[in-house]
Amino acid sequence: NCGYSGIANIGSKEVATEDGISLLSSIGIKGEINLKFGSVKHEFGHTFGLYHGNYYNCGYGVIGNNCISENYGDMADVMGYSGSNGHYNVIHKNLVGWFEPSNVLEISPPFAGTYIIEPLETDTDGLKTVKILSEEGPNYYLEYRRPIGYDQKFLYEIVGVFEDSFDGLIIRTDYFSNSGDSQVIDNLPVERSEQSGEPYYFREDDGFHFILGIGKTFSDEEKNIYVSVLDF
Repeated sequence: NCGYSGIANIGSKEVATEDGISLLSSIGIKGEINLKFGSVKHEFGHTFGLYHGNYYNCGYGVIGNNCISENYGDMADVMGYSGSNGHYNVIHKNLVGWFEPSNVLEISPPFAGTYIIEPLETDTDGLKTVKILSEEGPNYYLEYRRPIGYDQKFLYEIVGVFEDSFDGLIIRTDYFSNSGDSQVIDNLPVERSEQSGEPYYFREDDGFHFILGIGKTFSDEEKNIYVSVLDF
């Protein structure tokens, strides 16, 4: 009786065969029921070299120096919450070579501009993410999601939230911590903390409140990075 729904190696490994040394990857899925959710996609992600999609818990703050990476905490990434069966996030799609060069724009502070980001789920040559580079690292990635295809299915049937849960921008950092190579930023911790009277910690039924909505601004003053949502 194992305590996981699936298991896989990270990337490929050398295996001696009759034809010589080969690079192989392997996955294992526990039970037929896990074939219906995102476990297969999650474990395949590991064989592509991906780690987990985590939630960056900064308590009452959005970003800071004392944040905690919570493993599996990114509800909008199948490498986080594998039960979602949704898309990989932009960091993971970029790592596996999913994107064309036209899909990714890299900028460095204090460069300023206005950008139109297309939904992650669409197959076009348009802009899918803005990567904000940092000399000290880590970098930020901007992502826009809509309930399209697999993302629509996991929104309604699995997570049980509404279409407007994606109305805005998702911000992630490629900081590696606690077995995660991407960290989703919580853009509403103060609002929720004030409602509950205590710092926010990840709960599955509250996972999409990290959306940065229209008129809101994300600020990393230490790196001189500011991101505002004008429309969606």
